Amino acid sequence: METEILTPFLNRAGDFDPAGWFQLVPKGSFPISRKEGDTVRTYLQVVDDQAVSKIVAAFANRRAANPAFRMLVDFEHFSHDTSKSSAAACWVTDLEARADGVWAKGEWSDEGEAAIKNRRYRYLSPVWFPRQT
Repeated sequence: METEILTPFLNRAGDFDPAGWFQLVPKGSFPISRKEGDTVRTYLQVVDDQAVSKIVAAFANRRAANPAFRMLVDFEHFSHDTSKSSAAACWVTDLEARADGVWAKGEWSDEGEAAIKNRRYRYLSPVWFPRQT
């Protein structure tokens, strides 16, 4: 099953609820290209029931070890580039496994909430590091 890696917020009608749940990671198979030296390699990130369970369990373990832990949702993946702002759109406080993927609930920053409500952003895009694919 090929699925777009972008997860749409379901707020096109203006019904975004910052206190509500949103889909963070959909189930599917996602080709991910990475440059390794002079070669571009394509990996397949598979998000199935097992992966969803592991993602949610890893988050729960981090929260159990440190109740103050929050997972960053940033803008444009800038937190991976030290020359850019890593401003938070949302701090995820809870994850839930559902039939269609991983759902999240969090604390939205003023900029993050405004970006969704004002339709500046329409999609979420999860990131996996090479060791995770």
